[in-house]
Amino acid sequence: MCGCMHSHGSAHTERVHSVSDSETSEKEITLTTERQQSCHHCDFLVKPSFQFCPNCGTSLREKHCPACYQLVDSASRNCPYCGYPLAAIHQSKS
Repeated sequence: MCGCMHSHGSAHTERVHSVSDSETSEKEITLTTERQQSCHHCDFLVKPSFQFCPNCGTSLREKHCPACYQLVDSASRNCPYCGYPLAAIHQSKS
């Protein structure tokens, strides 16, 4: 049985590896995308360590408060000018 199925088994194994490879690629893409963020100005994908967007040059460490439109640090949980809770914005973008 092994001798007869060997060549068929090899082809089947190749197909399984192909499916496995594509599944791995999808997982890697998903993990890569999860680690990246997008620029709040142009939606270009950026790494969390970037200080500026390589596409439009916008500072990634500052953004405008949606309530008072003051420029605030992107790591702030609340706007220092009006107190608006910015933590909800961070969670919805993640």
